[in-house]
Amino acid sequence: MNQNDFIQKVSDAGEVALIGPLGQGRPPSNQIPWLIVDGGRDCLNETQIKGPVFWVGDGDSSKEAQLIDLKWEPQKDFSDFKGALELLPTVDKVFCWGFLGGQREHEMANFGEGHRFVADRENTLLNFEDRVLIFPAGTHSIPIKDREFSLFVLESCQIKLGGNCHYQIKQPQLLRPLESLGLHNSANGLVEISATGPFFIFLGSK
Repeated sequence: MNQNDFIQKVSDAGEVALIGPLGQGRPPSNQIPWLIVDGGRDCLNETQIKGPVFWVGDGDSSKEAQLIDLKWEPQKDFSDFKGALELLPTVDKVFCWGFLGGQREHEMANFGEGHRFVADRENTLLNFEDRVLIFPAGTHSIPIKDREFSLFVLESCQIKLGGNCHYQIKQPQLLRPLESLGLHNSANGLVEISATGPFFIFLGSK
């Protein structure tokens, strides 16, 4: 599939899965388009690939780099994850599988790129394996059932926190980057969050 056809499929679906090189276990639904990022292809078998697929990367973490659909030069000034995000049209959800763990600095860079991505999109959610969620500014109702969670931002913004969670912020309050104010909460139901900027939800184990 060529790039333009793939992007149209993503736009029609309104959601996409990014498949990274650290994927373990079951990947996202193959009923939505998959944008495979470099070594992410090595985490899949042929029977798992069913829907629209496009493969990007510089080949430095792939065993079959010669098959990449859109190949970048290894000596570039952006990560493969950022390059993949920049290809996407307007979508509601981006499922990111295979981008957690590994080298800590890579994971942090992925979070930074995810933050910038949703800052430029009004209604797009990034979901890292139901473990880390990145939301754009606005008011969101988030289902969190019998789980602990922490709330962080990378840029200072005003936050309100309510709903079915233990610790609440009933009046808008300034939340600073990586501040401990949002650390270690718990919820059982819908959590209501209003924020003037992008924010992260880190979910504990079920």
